[in-house]
Amino acid sequence: MNRGIVVEIKQGSVIVMTPEGTFLEVQRKINDCHIGEEIWFASPRRRLAGSSIAMFSSMAAVIAFVIVFVSIFSWVGAKEVVAYVSIDINPSIEIGIDNGHKVRSLVGLNQDGKLLIKGVQFSGRPLTDVTEDLLRQAENQVLSRGAADIIVASTVVGSNTKLKDDILSLEVKELITEHVRKMHPDQADQYVVAAFSAPETVREAAANEGISTGKYAVYLNAKNNGYSISIDEMKQTSIYVVAQQAGGLNELIGPEPLTKEEIKELWEEEKNGSLDKKLQLIRQSKEFTDQADKAVIESEDSNGKAEDKDDDLKQDNKEKDDDKALDKEQEQIRKEQEQIRKEQEKEKKEQEKAKDKAKDKEQQQRKKEQEKWEKEQEKEKKELEKEQKKKQEQERRDREKYNEELEKEKEKEKEQEKRNKEQEKQRQEQEKDKEKEQEKWNKEQEKQRQEQEKEKEKEQEKRNKEQEKQQKEQEKKEKEQEKRNKEQEKQQKEQEKEKEKEQEKRNKEQEKQRQDQEKEKEKEQEKWNKEQEKQQKEQEKKKEKEQEKRSKEQEKQRKDQEKRNKEHEKWEEMNLDQLPAYKVFYHGYK
Repeated sequence: MNRGIVVEIKQGSVIVMTPEGTFLEVQRKINDCHIGEEIWFASPRRRLAGSSIAMFSSMAAVIAFVIVFVSIFSWVGAKEVVAYVSIDINPSIEIGIDNGHKVRSLVGLNQDGKLLIKGVQFSGRPLTDVTEDLLRQAENQVLSRGAADIIVASTVVGSNTKLKDDILSLEVKELITEHVRKMHPDQADQYVVAAFSAPETVREAAANEGISTGKYAVYLNAKNNGYSISIDEMKQTSIYVVAQQAGGLNELIGPEPLTKEEIKELWEEEKNGSLDKKLQLIRQSKEFTDQADKAVIESEDSNGKAEDKDDDLKQDNKEKDDDKALDKEQEQIRKEQEQIRKEQEKEKKEQEKAKDKAKDKEQQQRKKEQEKWEKEQEKEKKELEKEQKKKQEQERRDREKYNEELEKEKEKEKEQEKRNKEQEKQRQEQEKDKEKEQEKWNKEQEKQRQEQEKEKEKEQEKRNKEQEKQQKEQEKKEKEQEKRNKEQEKQQKEQEKEKEKEQEKRNKEQEKQRQDQEKEKEKEQEKWNKEQEKQQKEQEKKKEKEQEKRSKEQEKQRKDQEKRNKEHEKWEEMNLDQLPAYKVFYHGYK
């Protein structure tokens, strides 16, 4: 994959400038990018090729981008995601924003979250607007139930950003709280909103577990406060259900939410297993206190019974023994609690030391990274200044070349004009020659056509004379044939039907052939007319008159042919087998 800055947008493609200074044409949709944007693309099959004029015109646009090269890349960097905000109601979603609080990504972390974000426009919109749209969508689902626990968690992932995750989470929390007050004024107390700021390592750990950062923060808080909750339970159930089982969200996370550093410490304890040990100690201490309370209640009950039964000495002795045993148990419980408290104090001191060391290391690393980043920026600025100077010098040279080429092109244009004039004269002479040749050819064609018409007229006269003779003979034969036909009508009905079908087919075929011939003649006539429209306007009137004569003659011929066909059909109706030989011969000749 390659990258470059868009300097020109064309129909179906864009021209980009690569970091090496080369220009490439990349196939791309028009609405997919805009001028000044840095894009990634596959290696194109060819470099941008074209005339020097096109190259210089694109260079003029490139110079403007080179001057603001640093601002362009900073603007491109503003589009990168530098922080994530997760919101958990029951739908779990995560929003990615850039340095300008504009949303660049929106992801549903579970099935309900994927349904919630459907149809929400987010790209390039402010975080507050997208959050309000999501809350309005949630009003049709979870928020309409009259009670909910909502967790907000923010994480900054970019190093070159001024965003603070704790402020970011509080802003989203206030936005959600204000929405709840407006939409549910009578039930606002039933909606609990908690906000956390978590480091990037905790967000990565949550992603590995398949839950949101907010749910993972609640999970760590709950274990730190003595509530045993599994990751699967956090995946399958909502925050509200888990909190209700423990007595409310504040019981799980405590009255005040933990800071970013405290959440990181809990994650480290979860990682090394010390958080599970702490959970066991807290649960054991609770069990000891519960047992002690039960023992005290039982001892009070037993003391009340002893006062009522003064006569039973044995029972008194037993109660005294029980009291002593309870005192011993209480002393043991107190000692164990004291040991637990000391161990917790030691762990806290060790954790504080580790925190201080980690903070010092982080601060040192941040300073080093900051120094490196500043040095890299200075180098980039120097390199950009050098490149700008080189490109300005190259631009000056290119302009000089461009001016020289323009002068050469003007000279070429003058020469081309002279050539065009000479070619125009030659073309006019050639047209005159063609007109003369065309006139000769038309005259020859006209002579040929007239000769053909005369020959056709002679042949037609001969045919008419022969037909008249045949008609007279046929009238005589018809009278004799009528008598015979009456006797043979019954036997020849089937044969006549078959002959009629065959004759219909033949007539149809003849009609098709005639139509095809007429179409071909019409096409040829149209071509011939189009070619000679410009040159033979005066002759068109004569040809139209001749064409009318031909059409009349053809109409006469067609009518004559129809008469012949009818007579032929009559003869076919007769049975030729019953006729004499000379009549059959005459009928076949016709």
